Amino acid sequence: MGRLTCLALLAIGAAVFLGHPVDGNQIHIVTGWNRLAFSAASILIVFAVYQYRGTGWKVLSAPLTHMGLATYGIYLLHPIVWEVTHVVLRRIGIEATPLIVVTSTVVLTLPIAWAFYQWAERRFIQWGKMSTSPRGLAQGAAAVPSH
Repeated sequence: MGRLTCLALLAIGAAVFLGHPVDGNQIHIVTGWNRLAFSAASILIVFAVYQYRGTGWKVLSAPLTHMGLATYGIYLLHPIVWEVTHVVLRRIGIEATPLIVVTSTVVLTLPIAWAFYQWAERRFIQWGKMSTSPRGLAQGAAAVPSH
């Protein structure tokens, strides 16, 4: 697939996110036709980025890979960071506007999630691989005394 085609698909997907009208509360984003539109836009963007072979993506490769590794931590930690941000802003006398809260939450959640990945998740992944591999199972069985 050509670069221009990929860029056009990327632009169309982004345009759907930016221009598709949704009114009401958040539930309207994930139900009905809106869900279909946003899901299709997401698929379009991922497909376009995946198919694009330009050198510009190499710059983003490492940061996106690191963020991909920490996604579970981002998912788990962002509500906690969101709440702590509200409390801290209130205590220091700054109005918790959506722009300040969202920006602070993103800026703080990413490094915290990455640290959590390095400190905990990676160790559990290694432990899980060792404890479920044939070699790890054999070593574990040899370590268990028989009666």
